[in-house]
Amino acid sequence: MMLTFLDVALGLVLVFATLSVFCSSLLETWSGWTSKRGVFLLNAIFDLCGDLSLYRRLIHHHAISSGFSGGPGVGKPPSYIAAERFVSALLDSVPDRARAMGMPSSFAPAGMPDGLDPQAQELLRAAAWLDNQGLAVGKQLVGLARRNGQSVDKLRTALGGWYDQEMERVAGRYKRSSQVALFAFGLLMATLLNIDTLGITRSLVEQPALRAWAANAALSHVPSAAASAPLDEAAARQLYAEARQNRLPIGFTCLNETGLSFRQVLMGCKERIDRLGEYDWLLKCAGLLLTGIAVSFGAPFWFDLLTKLANLRNTGTPEGTKKR
Repeated sequence: MMLTFLDVALGLVLVFATLSVFCSSLLETWSGWTSKRGVFLLNAIFDLCGDLSLYRRLIHHHAISSGFSGGPGVGKPPSYIAAERFVSALLDSVPDRARAMGMPSSFAPAGMPDGLDPQAQELLRAAAWLDNQGLAVGKQLVGLARRNGQSVDKLRTALGGWYDQEMERVAGRYKRSSQVALFAFGLLMATLLNIDTLGITRSLVEQPALRAWAANAALSHVPSAAASAPLDEAAARQLYAEARQNRLPIGFTCLNETGLSFRQVLMGCKERIDRLGEYDWLLKCAGLLLTGIAVSFGAPFWFDLLTKLANLRNTGTPEGTKKR
């Protein structure tokens, strides 16, 4: 009984992992086409600045603008900006913005520490002026410059650490957004390919031969330490075809009828749909929804679970043998 449960679980996990590979590829293509990562990055920089003019100065600075595909600040934005580049742009842009806001050359904030590096001193003056004008970023930069302004290297390190910390939050938001997108792609692919979690589970439980094939296929795709990717898109396509050949209930069999016209095929599909009752539709929608939710966890999660289940199964007793 335990091995039956493990074999069913292995089959389901393999289905989820394979579909997740498809959907992750779609997500990467869509993200590249829409510059999703770059948009998240620019929005994060704007949130850091809290000021449109300072933001524009930063993204048009040569340290950052070179990453745009269509010229300074134009075209697809870069998906990543190194901390060193951001810091270089910040050290130039903040004093420029402060002078544009009317900072006099004689301005000096109260309690200016002694022994500051000239560049740190200039940043502290400009940041204090921005703070006086109501820009929140000014107060953060004042604190960083006061504590780390004794050398420009120490200041750059502190600013880079502040930037990296903010980018970690952006990475978290991007991951959550990607998970929602993966769910949408997963639900779409589950619907188009008829990958119904409840239907697949029922077939694996009721058909020992199908369950044995699914378990063996899953075990043959357990990630190894030497493999950089346990299952690429081409292998996932091949595995999908094998699953269809072994009669795993995925896809629409009515579309595979041979010797029929297109109209006859459609009529056959319609007849099968008409035979479904309300309870059948409820189970179908629930099964497709479960598949979409499963895909949202991502391929790495399922391959990691596949490895754990394979290790657990290998320690069990093979079917047909008695425990001593």
